[in-house]
Amino acid sequence: LVWCAAVVCGGPASAQSAGTGERVLAVRGTVIDGTGRAPFEGVVLVRGDRIACVGAERACPVPAAATVLDARGRFLVRGYIDTHVHLHWTADSMGTAQVQRLRFANGILTVREAGTHGELIANLAQRSIASEAPRPVPRLVVAGLVHAAGTPAAEGLDPAAQVRRLSLLGADAVKLKEPMAAEALRAVAAEARASGLSVFGHAFLDGVPFGAPVGLEAYDGISHLHSYAHAAILDHAPVPQRPDTSGPEDRVRLWNKGLWRHADSAALVGRLRAQAARGVWLEPLRL
Repeated sequence: LVWCAAVVCGGPASAQSAGTGERVLAVRGTVIDGTGRAPFEGVVLVRGDRIACVGAERACPVPAAATVLDARGRFLVRGYIDTHVHLHWTADSMGTAQVQRLRFANGILTVREAGTHGELIANLAQRSIASEAPRPVPRLVVAGLVHAAGTPAAEGLDPAAQVRRLSLLGADAVKLKEPMAAEALRAVAAEARASGLSVFGHAFLDGVPFGAPVGLEAYDGISHLHSYAHAAILDHAPVPQRPDTSGPEDRVRLWNKGLWRHADSAALVGRLRAQAARGVWLEPLRL
């Protein structure tokens, strides 16, 4: 069970706390609280629409008037976050709404829309719909794409100016998906942080196909495993030549996957530790 799911999903109506008119729900079960400690038998206590207490019952006493949901034998966990989603749209957005309701039913309470080309305004509208939906759906965090200067999608704006526009439009985050010079990445990061936006996306190398990652100090998080194997190869001699990119996409994808056989384990660990020390997260998605 997801914490508070019975309340927000229209579960059994909880009783009102005596004298306050506040509804109280207590859910008993095996709690996994996400702090790293072992699962324990406990209770999640909800007052109104807020979780008031999570812990052993002696630390979270259940009011006599509370509605008690017995979930013993099941696990009570925090709501999940799907950090990388590209929403699919239909003319009336019903397809998106149905998928979002399914996500919610499976315990996903927050979804990050990871920058779908050409859909920023629609995604911002869907975020507003989610906040007032008659049936519960996950909260939506919307990222906007920043494009390399001089590309058609940049519309004549440099990357920093694109960040300012995203901030004015109400985006929550900046997504990087195209190679940029380190100076441009630093400008994006400075503008985004001044606007309170996070920066995440694909990491790229300063050489093709091998080299050091460019401008990692600009990122709050990295999506996909692009560049990880490439940047950790110390001996390039046994690496097969990269296939012609004009050929089938699967050939290039298989070549990329094969690079992991040549990556140096110590170099990979060093890169990941350096990234963790900066507080940069990783979505280990496919190549």
